[in-house]
Amino acid sequence: MCSGDAATVPGGHADRPARPQPHGSLLNPLHLLYLACFLSQSVFLSAQFALLLYALQLPLSPTMAGLLISLGGLGPALIAVNIGKFIDRRGARSPMLVALAAQLAGAALPALSQSLPVLFLSSFISGTAFIVFRIASQQTVGRLGDGSTRAKHFGHLGLVYSVATVAVPLAAGYAIDHAGFAATFLGNALLALLPLVAIASSIIAIPGPAASAASGGRGNSAFALLRDPALRRLMVATVIINGAWDVFMFLAPVYGSQLQWPASRIGTLTGSFAAGAMFVRAIVSLLTARFTSWQILVMALALAGACFALMPAFVTLPLLLAIAFLGGMGMGVALPVTMALIFETAPVDRAGEVIGLRTLINNVSQASIPLLAGAVGALIGLAPVFWGLATAMLGMSWSSRAYWRSHRRKGQSPGGTP
Repeated sequence: MCSGDAATVPGGHADRPARPQPHGSLLNPLHLLYLACFLSQSVFLSAQFALLLYALQLPLSPTMAGLLISLGGLGPALIAVNIGKFIDRRGARSPMLVALAAQLAGAALPALSQSLPVLFLSSFISGTAFIVFRIASQQTVGRLGDGSTRAKHFGHLGLVYSVATVAVPLAAGYAIDHAGFAATFLGNALLALLPLVAIASSIIAIPGPAASAASGGRGNSAFALLRDPALRRLMVATVIINGAWDVFMFLAPVYGSQLQWPASRIGTLTGSFAAGAMFVRAIVSLLTARFTSWQILVMALALAGACFALMPAFVTLPLLLAIAFLGGMGMGVALPVTMALIFETAPVDRAGEVIGLRTLINNVSQASIPLLAGAVGALIGLAPVFWGLATAMLGMSWSSRAYWRSHRRKGQSPGGTP
């Protein structure tokens, strides 16, 4: 079903907004939801940052410190599909409330006791709660839009995440230096109280479940959804994009070290990449007004692939900064666009389940691809790793273009806005 249809058919694509889209006031549902997402992301990032620094001061071995942090990410992702199914059936409001309450409790635990078991418990609770809230909020953002606005909405949500990723470690570090770990943990927990009260009091209105999902939906395996060619293609694109993002953030410092750069130069290079992503997410409305989501995805993958291919050929900072910025632009817009297209391609009664499946696939790839890239880089050098990812992105861009054009010629939607 193409976006803009007059009704939503059970099992059809998730193109129907849950309610009329908000306009005008700054206090519309989407803006308030973005604020809640920012606070939830801030609680998670600050908790992980403070836990890691405190653990290293115990002292804890780097291996155990890595386990402490990974417990808050990879483990909870394994239940992401079931979380998505529950959200589809019951709606996002209750999971959001439970998740925020759990984030508050998980963040506050180390303020009461800094023993090692408490730190591990805090990491697990905080990570699990954050993933629940993130899946629920992404499903809600998707339902508050339609095929013409979802890419813009997810782009703005991505910008919120980007700002939190940059600002929170700085703020948490300042708080730890001036107030100590216990006060930082407690203050961090209080951040979760604001969206918790706002959602509980319906200041932030969260739509209920889709009618077809509330009546039962379908019971097929989540992986059976990948039989849909468009959805399968988008999931593969997501793996490539997320993997390439993590590989860049991992290999760029290694590349800078090989060039014998000081830490400030290396930080500038990775910062340029992040700045490109933030910039394009800030102007995503201009892109979605001019191009379809599939066109943006094709161009974004081509741009990012070209930048990865060029990266190993240069050693001067200005050129590498420009390449990193453009690569960040490509990947920064590709992620929210794939999220929007995945939502539009998914059956309306299984959108949360598909988002959970995406979360599972992403977390597994984020844990494995950098390890594989590091091993390959150690054996044959960094250039083949960059070129391999460039080939994957350029190939996905070309095949997605052919896929989109073939459906357009037939007058069909390939899963997104035609």
